[in-house]
Amino acid sequence: MPVVVHHHPAALAQPVPKPAADRPAQRVFPLHGLLMQKVRTPHTQEIRHPTAARTAAAMSRRTPSPGPLSSRPIGPILAAARGEAELARHGYVGLEHLLISLTLPEASDTARLLAEHGLTTQRTRDAVWLVVGSGRGDGPRFDPATLLATLGIDLDQIRRHVEAQFGPNAIDNLYASPVGWNLRPRGPLCDLGLSPQLKRTVDNALGRCWDTAPPQLYERLLLHSLDSDSDALKAVLSELDASVAQLRAAVTARLRIAS
Repeated sequence: MPVVVHHHPAALAQPVPKPAADRPAQRVFPLHGLLMQKVRTPHTQEIRHPTAARTAAAMSRRTPSPGPLSSRPIGPILAAARGEAELARHGYVGLEHLLISLTLPEASDTARLLAEHGLTTQRTRDAVWLVVGSGRGDGPRFDPATLLATLGIDLDQIRRHVEAQFGPNAIDNLYASPVGWNLRPRGPLCDLGLSPQLKRTVDNALGRCWDTAPPQLYERLLLHSLDSDSDALKAVLSELDASVAQLRAAVTARLRIAS
């Protein structure tokens, strides 16, 4: 029976071949120099889009990666965008995930501005899942855990096995090492990467130094997002029947009043 990846209810389910029947159920293999445990999932199991409760429980078991962004003003905003990408099991963090984070209560005035144009959190989240799930995102549709699960590999169990054997910070220490740093683009245990469009937007809003933040940071991020070359963001706004020109005019007026 094929394993089916369910992404978003509105997205098309893609059948994938089931693992070979003669593959051993369990073996130990090296991954980036560490011994990992390969765990098969049952052939009849379906990899379903996680509910918020399942995702919250899974994320609560993970140790947040220490990094320079966590203490910067942009840190909480990118963390919220990353949380949206992880919730959707997408393979990257993009401007479309940032847009969802700008609709959250923490964004305050920006969230109200977006709501006035029909961009509520749930509607925006649904549109992002639809766009990325249909292959129109700015990065991979699925995260490494979802892809490996189709091959019978439980990446979360591998993570737990590594942390139990080598300590809670073993994975972070691996990727922070000189060898691990070179493996980051290909590392399935590494955190999701930021899309080029998201990086450029943050650079344009903050300048090259991310250690400080200008006034009206949320509004500036929204404005530069609207000016970006992100096809995914344009597709999300199209799904929401939102006008880029009207949104841009509204946020520009808000910035002008604030200044």
